[in-house]
Amino acid sequence: WARSLGDVAIMAGYFRDAFEEQVAALRPTGAFYTFCDGTSYAIFLCVTYPLFSRTQSIVWDKGSGGTGNGWRHGHELILHGALADTVYTPGFRIDVIDGKRVPSKDRWHQSEKPEGIVGTLLDAHPVGVVLDPFVGGGTTLYVARARGWKAIGIDIDERNCEEIARRLAQDVLPLTAPEPRPAPTQGMLPGAA
Repeated sequence: WARSLGDVAIMAGYFRDAFEEQVAALRPTGAFYTFCDGTSYAIFLCVTYPLFSRTQSIVWDKGSGGTGNGWRHGHELILHGALADTVYTPGFRIDVIDGKRVPSKDRWHQSEKPEGIVGTLLDAHPVGVVLDPFVGGGTTLYVARARGWKAIGIDIDERNCEEIARRLAQDVLPLTAPEPRPAPTQGMLPGAA
């Protein structure tokens, strides 16, 4: 059969329901982020566009492509949804974030995101509560804890949950929450220090 958007549109019903549930749980000052690729982005944007006052595409520049012929994936897209009252920490941000992939040998999960990328997204907002409904290897929980956020992680795979528990147990939990990192100064690019 000829390719059509109907091939990927089957995802729309599931993600519409999942994203609507997540948006319903957001505080009025909260924000939404989801990682996607060039194919799923089209569906995710159609599903989330009516849910937010503003949507934006953020590019994670991985700095290199995979192996093989043709065009290789050297980036990943992050769809950001903001409500009318979404709050950001002060500072200048651009919609391209640089960060190397997590090397295969160092991954807790096959699609693990780098701590620096997750941290950049969290740092764009005041410390609060983060929900990761597809927690995978637990990077969001790990980074959130280090930055003083409360975090909720959900995963359908019990093995992932066991791995996350081991990962989080490797560090000693602080008796008090760490101080939030200061916001970048106006005009400072992400990653510059």
